[in-house]
Amino acid sequence: MPWGRVGSNLLMNLINQAKESKKLNSEIFNQLKTREEQLAWLVEFYAFGRRPTVELLGSKQSVLSIRDLPALENMLRANDVKIIRMRRDDCLKAAVSQIRAEQYASKTLETDGKARWAVRKGEEPLGPSHVPLEILSRRIEIMKTQQDLMMVGFVGLDTLEIEYEEINSNLETTYRRLSDFLCFSANSYAVPFVKATPDDLRSAVSNYEEICESLRDGPYAAYLPRGANQ
Repeated sequence: MPWGRVGSNLLMNLINQAKESKKLNSEIFNQLKTREEQLAWLVEFYAFGRRPTVELLGSKQSVLSIRDLPALENMLRANDVKIIRMRRDDCLKAAVSQIRAEQYASKTLETDGKARWAVRKGEEPLGPSHVPLEILSRRIEIMKTQQDLMMVGFVGLDTLEIEYEEINSNLETTYRRLSDFLCFSANSYAVPFVKATPDDLRSAVSNYEEICESLRDGPYAAYLPRGANQ
């Protein structure tokens, strides 16, 4: 994924519910700061050069955290690793979602003593919040840059493309595509999370009009809904 907020937590959770024996990891590259550490982890985790002891081995990583993308691509290619590229074409919504996730994590840390980044069913959502313009603009830039890098990378690998709105609008079909691609049984599943930021940002962002005015004449105006960029 480019840098989060593309539905990856949900899909990893669904894979984790599969009956097949598996070993999954989430964003370990955020903790491994050097090229050598990351490549060594890949060799060990994916059991390159030896027979794995489980049926499904998988990890999710952000392109932003990868220290040497060409070296990683070469290693994955040499070992016939399958790639799921998850993206969100609307980088404005992705950036807003990430900022609000950080706000929710801060709120839950303060109230419950534990930071939570996703809203589980039955939990109180964040509600409308203020999104700082400078932070938002920078996040959009980073997400678009990393997404563009991801989409021209991983050439020659067996790749499944999943765009966020496919999950949002038809999770069942997306799940079937995923299970077919990874060759595991598509059994019944439970969805543990609710959508934290609604599609209509006006109901989630208290300074929505200010954001529209800020982006209207800039390079990210195309992300504004029709009429808002006039």
